Amino acid sequence: MLHGEGLVSLTMDGHMRITHAGVREVEDAFTKPQLTTAHFPAYVLDVQNMTNSSIQQGTNQSSVAITVTSGDVEFVRQLIACLQASIDQLQLSAQATAEMKSEIQTLASRVCSPKPKKVIITETLRSIRTILEGAAGNLIAAGLAAEIVRRIG
Repeated sequence: MLHGEGLVSLTMDGHMRITHAGVREVEDAFTKPQLTTAHFPAYVLDVQNMTNSSIQQGTNQSSVAITVTSGDVEFVRQLIACLQASIDQLQLSAQATAEMKSEIQTLASRVCSPKPKKVIITETLRSIRTILEGAAGNLIAAGLAAEIVRRIG
């Protein structure tokens, strides 16, 4: 396909070399990523922060598998139990308490899934961490938030 498009040439010893047209096509794609070239679609991707995630672009019927290990699941189960046992001692506002209970419920349902989705678990843990960080001065909240940071960043 690349050869037929004039982007590469074949050498006598079986190697491929990129042609001038191929170089130009790649350079155009890199210097103007917002514009589609004859052979490269335009992709603009701005990721500010990502952990344990996956991105696919320009693919056809592809898939990604992100595995949640049994250690991750066990950590989340212990965290759920700890949060449920100490939620009244976290001294959260009524709104933060309601949000925390909702996040705990999300975690519990995801951990029980036959195929726990790591990205959902991670984002839920980040939400919980944010709520806990809002409980300034509370040692229980600080300890739980630190453990989440240690696990997911």
